[in-house]
Amino acid sequence: MRAILFTGLLAAATLGIGWGCAFSPAQHAPRPGDPRSPEAACRVGYTTSTYLFRLMLDHCGEERVNIVAIGDSWFSFADGNLLFSLRLAMEHSRARPVSNLLNLARPGNDANTAVSGVIKRDFADVLRYRDYEIRFLLISGGGNDVLGRNDLDRLLRNAVPSANPSAPETYFDQPTLDRKLEGIRMAYEEILDMRETWAPEAIVVTHTYARVKPSGRPARLEIASFDVEVDGPWIAPFLEERGILDERIQQEVMDYLLDRVNGTIRNTVSSHRGGRAPIVIVDTRNASPPLEPGNTEHWQDEIHPTPFGFDILGQQFIRCMQRVSPDFLRDFRPAYGDPRLCLEIRPDALPNPGG
Repeated sequence: MRAILFTGLLAAATLGIGWGCAFSPAQHAPRPGDPRSPEAACRVGYTTSTYLFRLMLDHCGEERVNIVAIGDSWFSFADGNLLFSLRLAMEHSRARPVSNLLNLARPGNDANTAVSGVIKRDFADVLRYRDYEIRFLLISGGGNDVLGRNDLDRLLRNAVPSANPSAPETYFDQPTLDRKLEGIRMAYEEILDMRETWAPEAIVVTHTYARVKPSGRPARLEIASFDVEVDGPWIAPFLEERGILDERIQQEVMDYLLDRVNGTIRNTVSSHRGGRAPIVIVDTRNASPPLEPGNTEHWQDEIHPTPFGFDILGQQFIRCMQRVSPDFLRDFRPAYGDPRLCLEIRPDALPNPGG
């Protein structure tokens, strides 16, 4: 039994499932293709291999919109993630130019991990490879810096009696939280600095986080007919350990924490005026339609949407990419999303079309 489960988990990790994703099929479309050769990668336009991506840049044989994604599990679940809708649209689009997408995101990455070690080397190598133009640079990061064991348990304080017990800031060790947010800020600055150095024309697209519910649901995976708990939960146990048991207060505490993360991301990229292309923040917190905290149609565990939930967010992502680059996937019309959820920050080098 243990040998079977270990083999299954090892296979899951090899496939890139990582932190775990319940394999319920997307409600809107079949799974995108899995390219395993340069020819297939050129047809599909997607790869997780920097080697294959360089071959695609050199040999696909036509002008393409080149996209590089970096970040965490929101970009990298094997079946259903924030890039899922983008991959499907790329596969089915007949519009020109065609797109190439390199996905360097990994489940479990915090913001700093995404720009360190081998990932940082691969990221830099691709940005400066033979002066090929990168049209979009997609970033997902920040959630893993504050959630789960080793982070959230250090950030939280015991519940304290006060005149206003629901004041969410009183449940956090503020110096520790400030330090974690500073780490997120520095990671985003590093990514943006690398973009300015090697790909200043790349349009940066990143996102805020949605409202999560401390449901206590872990990530689960079915392996050889066994329902295996892969990871998590990331929130509820640590709130309960600190005596934060009231569901309303739990929700306020998590809203406060992710508001701080969202604010850090927005403030960092909004104040960054380098490069020669816009930066776009996709407001996934207020998606259209919104992801409802704890709704099992929208959330498969505490912090990861279902394939349907990711589809809502992913189509909003495409809508924002099309807003700043109108020729991108011009035969695809997102079913979800609202252009008002795309916050565009233009560099100082670009004129403001509004005057």
